Amino acid sequence: MKRTMMCGVWLVALVALALPATAQISVAVIDVQRVVTDSDPGKESLQRLRTLQDEKIAEGRALQTELEGLRDQVNKQRLTLSEQKLAEMSGQIEDKTIALQRFEDDAKRSLEEARRTALGRLEERIMPIITRSARSAA
Repeated sequence: MKRTMMCGVWLVALVALALPATAQISVAVIDVQRVVTDSDPGKESLQRLRTLQDEKIAEGRALQTELEGLRDQVNKQRLTLSEQKLAEMSGQIEDKTIALQRFEDDAKRSLEEARRTALGRLEERIMPIITRSARSAA
């Protein structure tokens, strides 16, 4: 988003430098946040990101529930389990804890990459419009 804002600022600066010193300068301000939240392409991108985020949250909750179930099982059966079985289940808890942490890290990276990609696509669609507007204002 900052990149898009900076592109807009640079575009305005380039237009201003390209104009003769005596010419009247027009300045346009582009509310990038509003473009993202109010435009149809922006709304579509935000909806896809929300859907992906909801899927990741659901998957993480399922893993968390599985881990909690295993922990509960160990706590309830701690006195009746053999040492070998208890060690095996403790190992499973450790493995699932690590898997959950990795999932959370991977999900965070995946969502961030999806966000960058979506904003990049929006920028590709918006920049020609900004360029045309700058040329017509000049």
